[in-house]
Amino acid sequence: MTKIALCLQVHTGERRYQCGVCEKWFSEPSSVKRHMYIHTNEAPHACPTCGHRYSSPCYLREHMLSHTGERPNKCPVCDKQYSRSGHLTRHLRQHTRCREQNASDDTSQSGRLIAAAGDGQISQSNEPLSTGSTSVGTGTPTSGTHCRV
Repeated sequence: MTKIALCLQVHTGERRYQCGVCEKWFSEPSSVKRHMYIHTNEAPHACPTCGHRYSSPCYLREHMLSHTGERPNKCPVCDKQYSRSGHLTRHLRQHTRCREQNASDDTSQSGRLIAAAGDGQISQSNEPLSTGSTSVGTGTPTSGTHCRV
């Protein structure tokens, strides 16, 4: 199978290769091979420092960072660093939730409508509300915010 055909198969979600033990389907033969380690408890990749064994070289590379202290995954928002890409992904979701919360706070507070007493006219207030969690108008978290990342 050509690389292009395999790539298309992966991206379309087509799964032609099946595990003979649990009958789970995969898009690539290498994925079935890697999956088989689950059934055989095989872990051919050993850490040269502590001897811990892994079924995948990716898992071993990630483990090696625990010995070096290296944290190559840096948050583009706040510069926190993580050794595992999954930890950075989880951290980035917190930034997304904070941005959504702050945008929601700004929307609900910046466009307040105030009915004038007696004349039935409605005007928009530009007066900021104090929430204690964001700087109104900017959406920037202030100290003591509920969005801690």
